Amino acid sequence: MNIETITKEDYTIQQKQDITKKQKAHIGVVLTVITDRYLCARGFDELYAFLYFIIGTRVSTVQIARALKVCGPYLREQLPSLSSEIEIALNELDEGLKELDGSLLPDKKKNKLGKRICKKWLNKQAMKHGKTFIIKPLPQGAFEVKSQIEDLIGLRKQ
Repeated sequence: MNIETITKEDYTIQQKQDITKKQKAHIGVVLTVITDRYLCARGFDELYAFLYFIIGTRVSTVQIARALKVCGPYLREQLPSLSSEIEIALNELDEGLKELDGSLLPDKKKNKLGKRICKKWLNKQAMKHGKTFIIKPLPQGAFEVKSQIEDLIGLRKQ
C-alpha cells in the first residue's frame, strides 16, 4: 500500500482560499510536527507548505524548529488518539533503525535501508490511524512572527 501525500501544488491551490478553513494533512507531515522528527514522505516542500497553512505565514529554514514547538502541542490537542499512541510506535521505529547503526554496510546503503524502514513504518501508521487528517490552523497570533535574524540569534542562545 502506498501513501498518498498532498503535494506542494495542492497546498498552493488551497493557500488562495481563506486559511481559517480546515485542511487535509498527510500523516507524515502531521507526525513530523507532533514528534519533531522528520517523517514527511514528499520532502521539505510538504513541511513548508503545511506550516504555511497552519501558521498563516511562510517560515524559513531557521524558523522551522520554533514553528514545530508551537504547532506540535496544538496538533496533539487536535489529534489526541494519534498523540497518545505515537510514542510507543516511535520505539518500534527506533528499534528498526538501531539495527543499521552497528551495520558494516556503506553509508549510502544504510541511508537507503533507513528510508525503506521509515516508509514501511509510516505506511503501518497510516493503516492504523488513517492517511490524512483534517487540521485547523493556529489561532491568529499564536505564532509570533519574527525576522530570520531574530530566529538565528534565538537558535544561537539555545
